[in-house]
Amino acid sequence: MGIRKETRKELLAESRKHPVSQCLQQIPRLGPIRVALLIALIQTPHRFRTKRQLWNYCGLGLRTRSSGEYRYTGGQLQPARKPPALRGLNVNHTHELKNLFKSAATPHPGTRPIHPQERSVNQKCARLSRD
Repeated sequence: MGIRKETRKELLAESRKHPVSQCLQQIPRLGPIRVALLIALIQTPHRFRTKRQLWNYCGLGLRTRSSGEYRYTGGQLQPARKPPALRGLNVNHTHELKNLFKSAATPHPGTRPIHPQERSVNQKCARLSRD
């Protein structure tokens, strides 16, 4: 048996040990290999205090820039009303995770579109992602 097949078997066997792997596989376009890589790269979501920290780690956090937060009107300092400008996604991230999520989100030629009923994940899995 080749080293790739052996490694793949071991990766899948290790990911099956985690109870969250079955919940993650219910998400469309997240198959057993992507779920195994996701579990291996994130390890545990409890090491992040907030979901925003997890998004930034995965490369899905938004970068914002703001200047001129305050302005003088009538001799008094008041906060500006314009929202902070979005500058894209953060650049300090784990590249493997971002590639995993991008490949899962990008439909490949020959695949069928996701049906709206398939988009919902059951309540047990949804509770796992709450803060």
